Amino acid sequence: SRADRTVCADVQVAAADRDLKQAYQRAVAAGAPASALHEDQIDWLLAREDAARRSPAELALAYRQRIDQLNSLADEPPH
Repeated sequence: SRADRTVCADVQVAAADRDLKQAYQRAVAAGAPASALHEDQIDWLLAREDAARRSPAELALAYRQRIDQLNSLADEPPH
């Protein structure tokens, strides 16, 4: 995909991709609902492709926003 090619070609986006993986794992470990997390991630992957079509900067922004969302989920106290 265009997003995957950009991840491979752009050092900053590649770093964001690694950070996203860690944030996702943190959210899972913190007990975020797995099914909702998975559905949100699928939606985000579609948005990631749209951002990649616009520019590497837009793709990096999409990563930062998703990382922030996942970190917020990980930092929420258990219900």
